Amino acid sequence: MRMKGALAAGLLLALTVVLPVRNSHAGEGTDVQAEIVLKVCCDRLATLKSYSFLAEVDRDFAFPTGDSIRLSQAITTRVQRPNRFRCDIIGDDRDGAYVYDGKTLVSYDADANVYGTVEGRGSTDATVQHVIDQYGLQAPLANLLYSAPCASFDLDKVTGRYLGLHSAAGRPCHHLVFFGQDMNWQIWIDEADGLPRKIVVTDKSLPGWPQYTAVLSKWNTEAKFASSIFVFTPPKGAREIPVLPLGQGNTGN
Repeated sequence: MRMKGALAAGLLLALTVVLPVRNSHAGEGTDVQAEIVLKVCCDRLATLKSYSFLAEVDRDFAFPTGDSIRLSQAITTRVQRPNRFRCDIIGDDRDGAYVYDGKTLVSYDADANVYGTVEGRGSTDATVQHVIDQYGLQAPLANLLYSAPCASFDLDKVTGRYLGLHSAAGRPCHHLVFFGQDMNWQIWIDEADGLPRKIVVTDKSLPGWPQYTAVLSKWNTEAKFASSIFVFTPPKGAREIPVLPLGQGNTGN
């Protein structure tokens, strides 16, 4: 992000023009207004030390035929930076949890009552990125866990536009859209507190362009957690199974 904090805040109040998105193509760069609003959100998230939120997710599951179905999840997320988090999931396709205590990440499937463990990489940032790269974890909301939530964004390689003040999660929000080569994404950022209230990701690399939508609510930016929150205790009868990196599935050995 190129704008300094004080300048960004001043310009945000002054800018009122909604820029058109017609005939936009990936790679045209991000307009100043969209960049300023996103920076306010990124800076706000980066200040959080211990926080929680609820993500109500709808995601498309795409079949090779181009058909798709929509699955829903409710994900309660609790984060204690720099190296603890817990995500409890209730969903159409699975119930379970991800729990990281600073040393070991546990993935629990409540339907099968099984769990697997992965050795952590210290910080939440490094651990989550490790399991995404090595184990194929799909985590569209992973940036909300990171200490630097927007460090991976390159706004020069997308076309980013400010669309105006629109409602999300029942609150007035700045609505931004970003067009990329393989992915488009939108974000609604709360006008009052700078927190994200809705995110929509469109995967253009798959047939039917499936979408992932998350409505974010119940933010607690000064949450207090008992240490036991980030400790996984296997439920009665749960069994541990191996977690294999990509390319190391069942080989028959």
